[in-house]
Amino acid sequence: MLEDYFSDERVLCLRNGPMGPYLPHLVRTLEEQHFCYRAARRSVRRANALGLWLQQQGIPLSESNESHAKAFVAQRGRTPQGRLLASGVPKIVRILQTQGVFNAPEVRTETDCWLQRFDDHLARVHGLSPETRGNYLCYARRLLASRSVNTPLDWTSLNADEIQAFAHAEMEKLKSGRSVSQVSTAMRAIIRFLAAEGSVSPNLARALPPVQHWRHAGLPKHFSPEQLDRVLALCKDDRSLSFRDRAIVLLLARLGMRSGEVRQLQLEHVDWAEGTIHICLGKARRERILPLPEDVGAALVDYLRQERPPSSDRTIFLRSCPPYKPLRKIAEIVRRVLKKAGITGARVGAHHFRHTIATHMVRQGVSFKDVADVLGHRQLDTTAIYAKLDLPSLAGVALPWPGGAQ
Repeated sequence: MLEDYFSDERVLCLRNGPMGPYLPHLVRTLEEQHFCYRAARRSVRRANALGLWLQQQGIPLSESNESHAKAFVAQRGRTPQGRLLASGVPKIVRILQTQGVFNAPEVRTETDCWLQRFDDHLARVHGLSPETRGNYLCYARRLLASRSVNTPLDWTSLNADEIQAFAHAEMEKLKSGRSVSQVSTAMRAIIRFLAAEGSVSPNLARALPPVQHWRHAGLPKHFSPEQLDRVLALCKDDRSLSFRDRAIVLLLARLGMRSGEVRQLQLEHVDWAEGTIHICLGKARRERILPLPEDVGAALVDYLRQERPPSSDRTIFLRSCPPYKPLRKIAEIVRRVLKKAGITGARVGAHHFRHTIATHMVRQGVSFKDVADVLGHRQLDTTAIYAKLDLPSLAGVALPWPGGAQ
């Protein structure tokens, strides 16, 4: 099997390496998962390099675990563009674990145990999503690394000055007010967890007051009718976009779905007989049913019939390259399409479509309740911000400028 990818001389070297006995199974698994020729070759070479690195470090394969693979990836570093030079190693490790290697128990430090307890607390008590928990854990790790005491897990010495100094240093790295608010929120979550464990006083959370944001102070960023027309024109051109990208953009532009809702869409969520799409769990944890417009349905059918790779996964949108796993980077696809349409900007992205639909509905006289139902808002206050963009209605209630025309 290795002979299908390498010369006889190279095959001999691979078989004599530390990973030699496990490479045929690796190749067979990659072929079953529809890896292309080049990707399979690259994975085999990477597995061989990992085995040689472990041998140099004096780590037998029988004693290896995932932390050793992570160390290998970190040691290889990144390209000038920021891409990992040893990408794909986690996938290789998962395949090799079925052969009995990389299964040795990892040595868990006291810090690892504390971070795991914090993560469990965020999930069970606060019900936070994995993405939000990951952000909070990043701040927790940096806080642990910043502590100058001999035992970072001795939280009894934590005081208001240390919290404020750490939060200020983290906020200095950020630019937007919303990101600054995230630092404050994450820090208070850490302090509340420490208080729940009895390590610090609950009053310590007052050392870091929440960052104030004036509700409705800004305007929702949305596309102009001309910009939206350019994007929709791209979707009508069969040569401009792939079937997958066209379906994704139309779901965002015509239905106002969140990018996460598009990413999690399953085959059974589309009711073709009724012409509806079921959004099971959005950001607000509200289920809702949206109509399926004809052009969106046609785009989905084109993708499912002509471009979607064969897979047992029920997620609609899959990666176009093997392994055919659920697609994650919706935002990157949208930015690429917007760039083709001549729409650029620092924060232009998928959510602009959602703001555009809400703005259009409000300007057409649709009630806030109906707009909230379409967008999946839990509170009408969230929808009310779009009233600021209904200029004709605002002009009718505007008071004269004191002292005359302005």
